[in-house]
Amino acid sequence: MGNNKTRENAQISKITSNSTSSSGGVGRFGSQSAAASSSASNGFLRNESASSSFIVSNRELNSVIVGSKMDSEIYLYGYTSTLYYDGINPGCGVTKIIDNINSDDVIRSRDLCVQSENNGLSAVKLILKHTLVYKVISGRLHSHIITADGRILSFGSNNHGQLGCGVVGSLKASYGIVRATGEITNHFIIDGAAGGYHSLFITSENKVFSVGGNSSRQLGVITTDSTATATAIEIPEQSFDGRKVVACSAGDSHSCFLTSCGNIYFAGSNSNGACAGNSGNNRPILLVNEILANEFPIQISCGYDNTMILCQSGNIYGVGCNSCGQLATDDGDHTNFGDIRKIYNGVKGIVWIGSGYFCSAVCAEDECYFAPSQTTYSKLSKINPNAIAVGVGDSIIFATNEINQNGKFGKLYVMSSGKATDITGDFSIDSVSSKIEFSGQRDVYIAYVSKFDPAFMISHHFLHLEKILDFVKGNSSQYSGSTVFSDIQIQ
Repeated sequence: MGNNKTRENAQISKITSNSTSSSGGVGRFGSQSAAASSSASNGFLRNESASSSFIVSNRELNSVIVGSKMDSEIYLYGYTSTLYYDGINPGCGVTKIIDNINSDDVIRSRDLCVQSENNGLSAVKLILKHTLVYKVISGRLHSHIITADGRILSFGSNNHGQLGCGVVGSLKASYGIVRATGEITNHFIIDGAAGGYHSLFITSENKVFSVGGNSSRQLGVITTDSTATATAIEIPEQSFDGRKVVACSAGDSHSCFLTSCGNIYFAGSNSNGACAGNSGNNRPILLVNEILANEFPIQISCGYDNTMILCQSGNIYGVGCNSCGQLATDDGDHTNFGDIRKIYNGVKGIVWIGSGYFCSAVCAEDECYFAPSQTTYSKLSKINPNAIAVGVGDSIIFATNEINQNGKFGKLYVMSSGKATDITGDFSIDSVSSKIEFSGQRDVYIAYVSKFDPAFMISHHFLHLEKILDFVKGNSSQYSGSTVFSDIQIQ
């Protein structure tokens, strides 16, 4: 439910997504999803145009390209009691990845989870051996790691099956990170979002899967158990009227989807007006709104019970919960609203939006703002101009490339009571150009350095392209017995 922004040359794709109710961020300032980069070439048409494409695919190829010896580090920041609640912390240090979950490993009562009496702010460092992290998405009490080879690894609360590991029930504390199960494992995952108790995923074929709580039909489908599903299921393409979904976001109990032609669909609860009045069906509903008639949406971001929309024009619109002034309306009002309104007026050149639980942030090429101001409780405040990455969750988190207490680059700050509090700890970056990403559960912030460079991947894919095409044409048996994958599309 939160969002992440990384400052990087202010290069932004035409369509991007932001996760929801407690995660997210972006680096300086143009982090883009794989879904977004692939969709930019489709142009700004409201209707899909048919085009032929040839996609060669192979999971094993990505492992060969990026190397199987690369490790990833993920830092979890929060109060000690929170970090050890309901399996949120999958284990300090080198983290094991669980392939099969036994019934004995599932706890039906949260009371059995390990909790600490120490309420001091602390950090947990996770190390994923031989795993390259592409993106981390987080909901209220759960997180998913999307790896460079398109797989899903998950940890945290599973009381609604939101981890997608095939069972419903909290996992034992410090149990480890679990893999997704079911049909979704046959697809290459490129993006996703996590909400209160549910999660959404987009594949390289622009298929959409959902898992977890479904009491408000936030999964966009009818499930056998009306309240939850523990294995991700596909939302039929016809639910989006044949349009290609390129981005998604998730709130506490609602979901939002963006298509390559700029259409927006909602599913789930319209609590506080989060879905602009669109709710109550058993499939995603197309948003039809006069205010957006002459706009082209390029980003979406859901908060707890609200939704933000960034358009190509640079205008931002919002709808839903505004109880703390998080939607930054002109009048500084704290009233919830179910009609789509223009927000963050006066901020120019916006390239990224992020909505958290009861706060939000936007970034232009050289500066970022957040709402509500923690000093005036209504107006906007500027984020530290030295910030190289910004995230939104329970509050605002940002990173700078200052020298930290360890004598290395990189400091992390959380906005608290109008002040920036240093929470860096052992976190550091290798160089001032490192790309820092954020995600966040409720009361927990997740920070990591992205080692996934799309340009690196593309260049190495081209090195393999000739061999792949030879295999497809029957001139080679190098990839015999395996499914061939490449991110390259030939149109």
